[in-house]
Amino acid sequence: MDSAKTETITQETVTDKSVPESITGKITEEPAGEPMTEDLLNLEGFKVNSEGVIEGYENLDLILCDGMIIFPADERCSGIGEHALDGISDAVEVYIPANITFVAPGVLEKIGGLMYIEVAPDNPVYESRDGMLYNKGGELISRPNGR
Repeated sequence: MDSAKTETITQETVTDKSVPESITGKITEEPAGEPMTEDLLNLEGFKVNSEGVIEGYENLDLILCDGMIIFPADERCSGIGEHALDGISDAVEVYIPANITFVAPGVLEKIGGLMYIEVAPDNPVYESRDGMLYNKGGELISRPNGR
């Protein structure tokens, strides 16, 4: 993993009755996700680049729960990069939501103990069959190493 500088920004909301509603009504909250650097966004513990591709993770404890990796179901995240999962060996299952439409070749095979890959039924590009990853055309994309 790289040693990119991490920055957390905290925003405080203040209600000011002197500000006209015509102005305050136009203010919207920032979407979930904290800026990590100029080029990376932190989505649920994953480092996502400006193109929406996961490049890595901030902390293994944030992305791995009971042996399962669940990728962000966030429209700002659209792919899993080649080194996104480097260093992860104890995940047994991954869940790929509908917004993930790119999986770098070989990235899931790096997880030695992986047993099962599951894909959201409404994913437009991928599907899972018998715990393996296929594209919608029926081509095998990834077979877990632990099988």
